[in-house]
Amino acid sequence: MAPDLNEKPVRACFCFPYTFAELKTLATGFGWRSVGEITDSIGCGGGCGLCSQYLTIMLATGETEFEILPLEPSGQIVKK
Repeated sequence: MAPDLNEKPVRACFCFPYTFAELKTLATGFGWRSVGEITDSIGCGGGCGLCSQYLTIMLATGETEFEILPLEPSGQIVKK
């Protein structure tokens, strides 16, 4: 079966065992307002770094499922 291209497949940190839904609940419960606070507390955002942009969006919008963000040739996420 072909994947649904309208699906939002990014739902979790790549290096640590947390979904963005779990991270949102933790951020709300502990009052974390920045990626740095999440990273300092449980590590997400501090491994490969790919989830940092998703965490930023999650904190700003509450969204927990994302489209794949485009990458620069260097492998870094294109900042919107």
